[in-house]
Amino acid sequence: MKKVLYITYYWEPCGGIGPLRSLKFGKYFKQCGWDATIYAPQNAAYPLFDYKADHQLPKDITILKKNIFEPYAVFNVITGNKRKEVVKDVFAVSDGKEPWTKQLGIWVRGNFFVPDARKFWIKPSIKYLKKYIEENKIDAIISHGPPHSTHLIALALKKHFDIPWIADFQDPWTQVDYFHKFKLTKRAEELHIRQEAEVLKHADKVVIVSRSWTKDLGELAQRPVNYIPWGFDPDDFSSLKPYHKSDKFILSHFGTFGSDRNPTELWEAMGKFAKENIEFAQKLEIQLAGSIDISIVNAIEKNGLKNNLNNLGFINRTDALQRMGNSDVLLLTLNRADNVNGRIPAKIFEYLACKRPVLVIGPHTADVPHIVKECKAGLTAEFNNVEEAYNAIKYMFDDYMNDSHQFKFENIEQYHADKITKQMTDLLDDII
Repeated sequence: MKKVLYITYYWEPCGGIGPLRSLKFGKYFKQCGWDATIYAPQNAAYPLFDYKADHQLPKDITILKKNIFEPYAVFNVITGNKRKEVVKDVFAVSDGKEPWTKQLGIWVRGNFFVPDARKFWIKPSIKYLKKYIEENKIDAIISHGPPHSTHLIALALKKHFDIPWIADFQDPWTQVDYFHKFKLTKRAEELHIRQEAEVLKHADKVVIVSRSWTKDLGELAQRPVNYIPWGFDPDDFSSLKPYHKSDKFILSHFGTFGSDRNPTELWEAMGKFAKENIEFAQKLEIQLAGSIDISIVNAIEKNGLKNNLNNLGFINRTDALQRMGNSDVLLLTLNRADNVNGRIPAKIFEYLACKRPVLVIGPHTADVPHIVKECKAGLTAEFNNVEEAYNAIKYMFDDYMNDSHQFKFENIEQYHADKITKQMTDLLDDII
């Protein structure tokens, strides 16, 4: 059987949705004719851990792990946190108590750790994997990033062995919306650009997770870029209890909820509707699970919806999926960034798997509204359009009250994890 070396940072026991693309590839590679060897860090400083998750990986899958040094103790000392405290997404959420030292820490992280804080894993990994490849047959390599250090490991192996290589981007590199927030010096920015250009030049295939970003990255790389989306694994949802309508109209959001995704138009629209419709006011429950920016809570309370808020904090994946399946509306808000059209939060595919109505807040021109419309899975309200948000939530509440079931969830099978893996292995077959 053909063998692929798959290089990733996010892997078991990392929790949350971050590792799922890699884990599902690992599960289905063999079914698609490829034997996978996974390479991941041994002691990574993941933002979340889930030791109970069963990802149903093949028992004979080869998993290689090597210790990684991550300089988060330095970041924590600069920002005043405990040395061993886990560093979460520094741009995503705020509790309203931002010390000036955090900005200093971000500057240090952006300018001294290029391409990212996993840079110290690159050289040891290259040395380790060179020896492994010399002793074991490998037909192709896939690197999954960010972190983009994984791509630099693969780049070195490609140059040394000339093994066919796919660079798989979950997010862009220099085109990502938060790139400018690192406040990079000219030298650091030029280093990012050179490293990215090397990866885009030498990879046999370049893959990214949204159609819009294939165009953006293709223009930068001056070459075709392949689109392979995220997806969902039906097996993850097979044991969930079926939806049961409760006496609450539950609007839910799952995962990190940053200030750049704060749907102020929606909170205003729901506050207005609650004043006009006492039944809506009594039944509404806003259920938030994950890391929530303080601006989200403040906006909800400002619009008179404090008593409707159920802030769950972090919950495990099993609980999250069951709560998704029991929700009446699943909220997905896009971030207000220049390249928002290509931003496809991975949760959209889990929302589709749950077959519960989806409400998107963002441009109608973006990829997510296209997916939702194509699957007849929900509605979209444009940024800053309170009237559109009001009409959408009213329509969805009426659908709940009348048991109308207006959303049909068609064509979602195209996003099954085995089909997504087949797209990737078709590229592997092509490059060898």
